[in-house]
Formats: sequence, C-alpha cells, structure tokens
Amino acid sequence: RAIASAEITNWKSGKGDYEARCRYTLWAKHQELKCDVELTRVPAGFSKFTAGIGFREPPQETSFIANKTYACATARDIYSVASGGIIADMIGLSLIYDANDFEKSELSKDAQKNHLIHFKNPGRRRFSYYALAGWNRDEAVQSPDQWKKLVAAVQEEIANPPQVNVGAVEY
Repeated sequence: RAIASAEITNWKSGKGDYEARCRYTLWAKHQELKCDVELTRVPAGFSKFTAGIGFREPPQETSFIANKTYACATARDIYSVASGGIIADMIGLSLIYDANDFEKSELSKDAQKNHLIHFKNPGRRRFSYYALAGWNRDEAVQSPDQWKKLVAAVQEEIANPPQVNVGAVEY
C-alpha cells in the first residue's frame, strides 16, 4: 500500500480562495485509487458552496454511464492533461463515490466537456471517492464491456466491505 498526502494552497476561483488537504491511497493489485478530501478553507461568507468531482470527456468516447454510486466512460484513447497528450489504448475512466457523500448528486457536463458530479449537500467539507483507469495492457480489461463489469465489481466491493465483529477480549 502507498499513501500520499497533499496540501493545496493558493487555489483561486472566481468566488474566492480555497485550500484543501487530500490523502491518496493505492493498494497493490487493485485498480482503484482512494481520494480523501477535506476542504480546509472556503471563501469567507460562502458557506453554501457546492463541491464536486469529475473527469474530462475522453476523445472518441464510446459510452458514458452514471448512477448514484459511480460514473464510467469508455473510449478508444484517453486524453491526459498530466502527460500533455493522448494515452493510446486506454479503455476507460471511472469515479466511484459513496452514496452517502453524493446522495443528492447531480451530473452535468461543462463547456469543456468535463463530466462533473456535484454535491447537493451545500457546505460539506469532507468526502471520499475512488478513481480508476483501465487500458488494454491489463489482462482483466480487454474491452469496454469488461471495463464496465470491472467498475461495477469494484463499486460493489467498496460498497460492501468485510464486516468484523470483535467479541469479548480476555487478558
């Protein structure tokens, strides 16, 4: 397992300055990256802000589905802002979110064709989500249909973690 923390400062928006603390957790042999976000500063007097998450619509997007717990896109190639270009042979991108965090979420697409999931829980400062990416070099992901099935399986696993009951402790 690898864990990275990030402090985001000097985040300017048209409505004021924000700051955030993020923790990213990646497990060996897992497709998902867990992102825990806490907004540590929001503009003064702006307590009704609406947070959200999202990803850019892949060029040549072949399908997009979203429900109460995940958003999933498939495409032939995925554009990566981080790498400054096209990542060939990527099959899909997905975000999985907790229904409790995004219970009253709304899906939209902005002018830059970003898929966005907005909170409808104004003022909430903490939330978590999982990010996934799949490409055809992965044995489990050789087609868009396999990607959709994988995303649904990961979402089911996240939504139903193992239950642990601790009985009496003896010394």
